[in-house]
Amino acid sequence: NIIKDSNTNIHIYTTNEYSPIVKIVIDRNETLALCGNMNGTVYVFGINTRNKLNWTLIKTINDLNSPMASMAIHATLNIAIICSENGLCMLYTLPYFKLYNSFILGKDDKDNNNDNNLLTPNIVLISDSPLPCFVFYVNDYKTLYFYSINGKLLSKHALNYEINEKSIKLYRDYQFVDYLVLYDFEKKCFEIRSLIEFELIGSCPVLNEFDFIDFTFSWDLEHILVFGKKEGKYKLFIIYDNENNKINWK
Repeated sequence: NIIKDSNTNIHIYTTNEYSPIVKIVIDRNETLALCGNMNGTVYVFGINTRNKLNWTLIKTINDLNSPMASMAIHATLNIAIICSENGLCMLYTLPYFKLYNSFILGKDDKDNNNDNNLLTPNIVLISDSPLPCFVFYVNDYKTLYFYSINGKLLSKHALNYEINEKSIKLYRDYQFVDYLVLYDFEKKCFEIRSLIEFELIGSCPVLNEFDFIDFTFSWDLEHILVFGKKEGKYKLFIIYDNENNKINWK
């Protein structure tokens, strides 16, 4: 359906289901969007490059056997991953979303070999450097799992704090190497860690002066832009500066 308001066309797609959409992800090039509902159905939309409001349904995926938990798209690797609450991870190749591989999160982990001890991947990120891998976060155990593209467990690392989708992001440096940036809500500080080995690369002083909302990176990748709230007002804080390939907090 199309609703026209003044000079703006708003394109609305209505599904035949009554299950609410719980997550939407869009690829970096803004050409594909995944919309997953609580029943485990995922709708794949193509985005019109000239009119970003025009989405066209190109595929419906019903491969999950439990509600959808997380998903991600990586345009460079031409893959997408969709994960269910019971730990089933389905890997698809783009642009036709053909099923490439599937695996159960934690099944090859000797500490989680009980079938009744399901691991729900609440967050999933995809990196292609230094090694193509998936980064899963399981909130129940406060643990990060690093998996290869072929579904093999590479490493796992427990955190002593909880995170959410707004407090973990991938950062790419000038040598095109990805790092994890995590925000600790309890200590109110950031950490930068390497992928897979999870070595601490840098951290920042405690940021007590505001309540954290979200963060992103500047276009030149030289700063972390932190959005917070202080005394009832929203503020933008620039706290990270990268000089001579060294981490300096400002």
